[in-house]
Amino acid sequence: MYLGMPAGYGQPVNVEWGVPVLYTRLADGVILPQLFEAETETARKMRSVIQKVGTIRESGKMIGVDAQTLEGSIDVHQTADDVLGTMIGIKLDGNDLDSASVQQDLGNVSGNVTGIQLGGS
Repeated sequence: MYLGMPAGYGQPVNVEWGVPVLYTRLADGVILPQLFEAETETARKMRSVIQKVGTIRESGKMIGVDAQTLEGSIDVHQTADDVLGTMIGIKLDGNDLDSASVQQDLGNVSGNVTGIQLGGS
């Protein structure tokens, strides 16, 4: 296959390429289990939630994580100067939680603050 080049850029370039394919009969499809199970920097960042606000108003709500279930570990760090409304670190509809850490740094609180709320209550 030849790709044309814009005028003034020389001759067309011959481009030959293909897509490599790997067939496997592994039940789980994991070819290199050490790499599959290794924790990466991106995975650590995705399990870390950081929220900073000045004021949560009376009708306002700040939730770090709102999920059905959580697998693995999660860290939530919330900071608010004034909490007039609601602040929740982790809200789970079920009771399935592997490992969690919630740190809440607060100034004035006249609203509701909850670290971990389980069961959709």
